[in-house]
Amino acid sequence: MEEDNLPDNYFSDITEQDAYYRDILLTVEFGVIAIEAGGKVLPNEPVTREFAAHTLNYCLGYKLDEGESCTLRDAAKLEYPEDAKIALNRGWLQAVNQEFRPQEKLQEAEMRRMFEDASAVLQSTEISDQFKNSYQFADGVIELPQDINYDMTKSERKEILFLLV
Repeated sequence: MEEDNLPDNYFSDITEQDAYYRDILLTVEFGVIAIEAGGKVLPNEPVTREFAAHTLNYCLGYKLDEGESCTLRDAAKLEYPEDAKIALNRGWLQAVNQEFRPQEKLQEAEMRRMFEDASAVLQSTEISDQFKNSYQFADGVIELPQDINYDMTKSERKEILFLLV
């Protein structure tokens, strides 16, 4: 993304002089972080457990199974209880006395587990360069060469399935 295509900076605690300015605005552009205009990003503060769980889960897109919910003792304090439960389910974070403790600082070991899991997930989605695409038409499909010129009536369009190759 080019510098002139970055979203407007509506945050009260970052400026263009900050080394991480572009990175923060990119995360805003793609919806990774959602902070109200005029709010603070707090880029120099420690990352909290809830922020880390919410951010990583936003990027990976996990959902709880139907009927599953967050039953932690401090669930009412969570802004993103589903993300907290997913973080526990994935092993990114551990509950402490049946509490998530959302505002506690993310520990280095927790961060490593999160990065390792995210890396494994992303690697599992890579497609080999050696993969060969193939397809087979279903019975009854009429294949027309690309250089053929044919006009169909409306009723023929509805009845004929064709592919240009």
